[in-house]
Amino acid sequence: MKKLFLIVTPFFFNTLLHSQNFEGATFKLKTENQISTITFEDDNSDGYYLDGQFMKSFGRVSFTKSELDDFFVNLKKISKKSEATITTEKYTLDKYDWDSTKSTYITVGEKIGEMSKAEVTKLLKLK
Repeated sequence: MKKLFLIVTPFFFNTLLHSQNFEGATFKLKTENQISTITFEDDNSDGYYLDGQFMKSFGRVSFTKSELDDFFVNLKKISKKSEATITTEKYTLDKYDWDSTKSTYITVGEKIGEMSKAEVTKLLKLK
């Protein structure tokens, strides 16, 4: 039994160390197999009905470990400013001076998601 514990323990802790999960009000970050995915509710869509069921539209962007590190660096940069835009190949981060909620917006293609100031702070603590 002791040998089994010694074999299983490294795999268990390795899994814990390589998984990041966070859920905000309208988005979530999930890491599996060293690929992190942010899924967010599309604020650019009112949703639609399918067979009488209301369906929301979602955006999604996936990152490798190094891309996620870059995302956190960009998120930290933009969180310190009152107004800024950071554009990369995969996404755009925006923050607007006129926005009293001080939210940060992520745009992927035509889909736009919102992260509150408190959520950004908690998200940055994951790094």
